[in-house]
Amino acid sequence: EIQQSSTFYRLALEASTSTFDENLTKLLANWRCTALLGYVALCYECNELEQTTQLLQETITLSQTHTFLHHEVHALLSLSRIQHAQGQLFVAQQQLADLLERIPASQSQLVLDIQTAQARLALSAGDHLTLQHWALLRTPHTDFTQRTEEDLLLARWLRTQGKEEEAHQQLEQILLATREAGHTRCMLEVMVEMALSVLACKRRAEAQDMLREVLALALPNQPVRLFLDAGEPVAMLLRSLLPQIYDQPLLAYIRAVLLAFPAHLQPGTPTLAVSLIDPLSPQELRVLRLLVEHRTNAEIAEALVVSINTVRTQVQSIYSKLGVHKRSAASEVARELKLL
Repeated sequence: EIQQSSTFYRLALEASTSTFDENLTKLLANWRCTALLGYVALCYECNELEQTTQLLQETITLSQTHTFLHHEVHALLSLSRIQHAQGQLFVAQQQLADLLERIPASQSQLVLDIQTAQARLALSAGDHLTLQHWALLRTPHTDFTQRTEEDLLLARWLRTQGKEEEAHQQLEQILLATREAGHTRCMLEVMVEMALSVLACKRRAEAQDMLREVLALALPNQPVRLFLDAGEPVAMLLRSLLPQIYDQPLLAYIRAVLLAFPAHLQPGTPTLAVSLIDPLSPQELRVLRLLVEHRTNAEIAEALVVSINTVRTQVQSIYSKLGVHKRSAASEVARELKLL
């Protein structure tokens, strides 16, 4: 429960601000860093990036003051994830490179954590050489969550290389492990990646079913970064689900997630407007513009010199592609996607 956990972390942070004894200062600082990093994870999941950054800055300052290297490294790893989410890929890569240089080799687990974060950024940058080097040298993490993240990264790499079936087989094994461990967040992340691997195999209906299951499980807590971090293909898949969803809370959740996607996910990537799974035809765009002007079907037919039945068919096609059921919603989505 994200809300309940957030409350617990806030209480822990409030309690750690009071120092009862000077001898307990370092102990309380350590406790506060732990609570801050836990709260950071929740805020990040809710896509509250500004607050997350502020919390991380406090964690970094506190950990440097008390020489908590472990906390400092993990705060900087989280900060690099935020920088990546904000489109600052090079900044994040440079920060991790600088961090790796100053971590002693004796801190082998921290070194591996940084290298895994670098591999994640390398995947986004299309740097397969760095990924290959990491994959060959990696030692599976002792922590279940971290190990699952590494396994997921390998599966994503396979998918980007066109090895969808191999990726899907690995994901099935990871999914089984997360279910047995009862780790819901990891399980949902695996299921999202499975939907993408199935979509890459041109099995769209199956991918939609998988994502619909993820949404149903995620609805009570409504995580956002779960979908945003998976990238543009998930946005397209979510939009394709809209015409099939009639449950209002679920529909509102999907729309909220879609609105959280940035217009440009990375430099050089197309916007959501040009990456609809089924783009609007030039004629449908003309009909859409007239719809937004509140023209009736008869008026649209007259303007475009077509029959009213043709207009009705095109309007329904527009609704389906945009994932809406009425004109007002079509207008809203059209503006959101900069189609007008």
